[in-house]
Amino acid sequence: MQRILTVLGAWTAVALLFSVQMRFQGESPRSWGWIVGWQLAGWWTWASFTPLVTAFAARAARLGSPVRIVAAHLPAALATAVLCAAAEGVVKWALGIYRTTPLSLGAGASYAVATYWTFNVLVYAMVVGLYHAV
Repeated sequence: MQRILTVLGAWTAVALLFSVQMRFQGESPRSWGWIVGWQLAGWWTWASFTPLVTAFAARAARLGSPVRIVAAHLPAALATAVLCAAAEGVVKWALGIYRTTPLSLGAGASYAVATYWTFNVLVYAMVVGLYHAV
């Protein structure tokens, strides 16, 4: 239970930091409620994928060779990035907090995958890097 709270707390801190950044950039700022909801929906989606990513990192770490470790992470990073982006799109669609409202659940998931999967690969790398550092 302590690990779950730690992971959720860490991702919440990231969401709040990005909320502050999002609030003060751009020409037409949205309400604080919308911004915090937007950020929490995205970062808590990553919180739900953290156990999967760290379990895969633990398995990959046993491979020994750095080249084999990186090769093992590539397909996992791509799959996790796409799945996490789709899940984020579904959550934001369900909450109705898109910047531009998609027409359907499928459109919401597709929009999120097209927009966020590359960023999610970087987040995957960050989580794996932290796992290996610890």
